[in-house]
Amino acid sequence: MMIKSKQISDYFIWLICLFTISTLTQNIFPLSINRVLAGVTFLLILLDNCRRISRKMLLFYIYLLFLLLYTSFRAENLRVNLNDWLYYAISLSELLWLSQAGKMQQLSNAFQRNNRVAKITVLVAAAVVIVSLLSPSSYIQNWGGSSYFKGFTDSSHAAASSCCLALCLAVFAFNEKKYEILKYILLGIFSATIFATGARVFLIPLGIILVYCVRADTNKKAVRIGIYFVGFLLAVALFIKTGMINKFIYVIEDPFGQSSSFFESFTSGRSKFWWVDLKDYFNSDLLCMITGHGFDYIYQLNLRSVGMEIWAHNDFINILVGAGIIGLSVYLGILYRGYKKILKSESGMVKFLLVIYVLFPAFFNGFYIYYHFLNSFIIFLVGIQYVNNRKQKKACGENIYG
Repeated sequence: MMIKSKQISDYFIWLICLFTISTLTQNIFPLSINRVLAGVTFLLILLDNCRRISRKMLLFYIYLLFLLLYTSFRAENLRVNLNDWLYYAISLSELLWLSQAGKMQQLSNAFQRNNRVAKITVLVAAAVVIVSLLSPSSYIQNWGGSSYFKGFTDSSHAAASSCCLALCLAVFAFNEKKYEILKYILLGIFSATIFATGARVFLIPLGIILVYCVRADTNKKAVRIGIYFVGFLLAVALFIKTGMINKFIYVIEDPFGQSSSFFESFTSGRSKFWWVDLKDYFNSDLLCMITGHGFDYIYQLNLRSVGMEIWAHNDFINILVGAGIIGLSVYLGILYRGYKKILKSESGMVKFLLVIYVLFPAFFNGFYIYYHFLNSFIIFLVGIQYVNNRKQKKACGENIYG
């Protein structure tokens, strides 16, 4: 029996909700539930696309297959190459799928149908976060001189990006007026947790989510200014109390003199290996410049150059080295298509906020490679469509709960 588009949209919302909880509890279970959920999501989207596949979509999947075979042939570490190819393939498949005509409306309707599931997910996520905040094992000693929260995830960055996902679910699942106080309590919990992680790159997405929430909740300028002022004071208090401030002090003072410039210190040394990665790319042969070295290559390159087996912490450089100019062009093309197709009817301010929400982490850490953060962006998009639909129905006098 063929699965209907309506069912696929429902399953997609359920999978994101499950992914929220599975990420926040990933160290509790011995199996990688996240990989299973991401794989099922990829297959679900593939199934939906194959029913009415366009020439462009077919070429995209042929390219993904070619990229897998080509990079696997070049790879020294097949596991790492496959892992990062999956991030690339799944993330771009989702973004391309979302930009199809009518897809955002379908997902918005699915979010409305499954609003209760989203509410339960947010409440469970908040409970998990509160319990983990009380557990001494949830904290790690990191650079900056303080202990930082990672909860039951495998890193502070995973905890912070998962809280961004929970925040987006909370903003839109509890959109009704009667839930306003509960919504802001939940936003406070997840916001404080992001500060506690010490993951600086997610402060900008956090601010964007909260600014959008305030703008959506009130049209009165004076009320907005009042909320922004109170929010700023709370942010300063959290900035100091959680130890986030120590990371900024550390990069400004550079106590061990490890950085050659302020920018290198501010980026925690990222700019140093960005330069190394780019220099290696432009010294490569023509084939590798066009099709890449493979996704595992950059890990060994950075291990040799800076002593750390890490990816570029920059989407554009990471893809350029791993998949070449073709891979980067596909990535940028899909992002641009999404911008044109999905955001065409949004205000200039909303467009600006969403572009920064993607590009800031993509440049300074990672967007597609943090699948939980990418899902937060998707829920952000779906939620905006959901809110717009509610406003239109309310303006027309329809039952917004029906």
